[in-house]
Amino acid sequence: MKSILFVGGAGFIGFHLTRYFLEKYSDYRIIHLDKLLFSGCLDNVHECQKIPHYFFEHGDASTTQRVVNLFQKFDIRGVVILSSADLADSSFKNPRPLIDSNFLSVFTVLEVARNHWQSSAGIYKLGYDDCRIHYVSSTDVYGQQSEEGEVTEKNLLCPQTPYAASKASAEMFLKSYVNTYNMNISISRLSRVYGPRQLEGCFIPTMITRALKGKNLSLNDDGATKYDWLYIDDVVRALDLIYHKAQSGSVYNVASQKVYTDLEMLRAICAILDIKKPRLNGQKYEQLIRLSTGKRECLCSAGFDLTHIKRDMNWHAVERFETGLVKTVASYIK
Repeated sequence: MKSILFVGGAGFIGFHLTRYFLEKYSDYRIIHLDKLLFSGCLDNVHECQKIPHYFFEHGDASTTQRVVNLFQKFDIRGVVILSSADLADSSFKNPRPLIDSNFLSVFTVLEVARNHWQSSAGIYKLGYDDCRIHYVSSTDVYGQQSEEGEVTEKNLLCPQTPYAASKASAEMFLKSYVNTYNMNISISRLSRVYGPRQLEGCFIPTMITRALKGKNLSLNDDGATKYDWLYIDDVVRALDLIYHKAQSGSVYNVASQKVYTDLEMLRAICAILDIKKPRLNGQKYEQLIRLSTGKRECLCSAGFDLTHIKRDMNWHAVERFETGLVKTVASYIK
């Protein structure tokens, strides 16, 4: 069997991607390496363990010997790097975990993979020439761009938060391994992803949970911050195509081209909850919304150009926002 390592695989995207891969590719074994500190979830591990050809390793991807052991034990032939310290407020108070999770772990996996797959710099061992790495990055690396026109993969990276800077740094290092060591590496830059099983702490599950408990739904910047929202099923289809078909060094924007403000998103959530789980007091969930002014996040408010992925992969998002959000909200109602 062909063993694929998912670094940070126990998280939201990793769970859905694991199920997708193992259902589609009968000759794959998926190995998760996850610290279970950020988006990693033990419930996801338990669910994946019900699927054949799955193995979980609890540990830190920046620990060289642990990664070496996995490569040797399973003869790893591919890697998808999903690990990422999140965007929680704690990262602004202490950005160190961002460096450990978003950069050092990437470097460690890169070096172990290079030594396992190559006999010398740039020369792959016999039978290892199809080994590859895919890195899941974020459109946050673009920073705050002009709203005039769409952002392409050729736009300069201008990260404006520690999180975005750590992701952009990892991208630069990955690209250097393509140029220096001829490593087969591709990168995807995802917009905001949503769907069932996303952990609380992210915007949508947090707001759903708070609303169901009758708590205030607070929004900074009067809810005017914009995001492109992408449903998880569309994400895993894109990652599957890029991992298997992308040329080395390729970078792809992955987005829905459907942009909503936080306030629009929250009102849509409240409207669905009014139907699916009416409040006992008869009031609308929207009455819980509280707006306040505050520092706007440094995020790209322009749309994302998808010419590259449409042309190379024949991919586009197929899930309608309305149906994707209904499925997501329903999954959090007990």
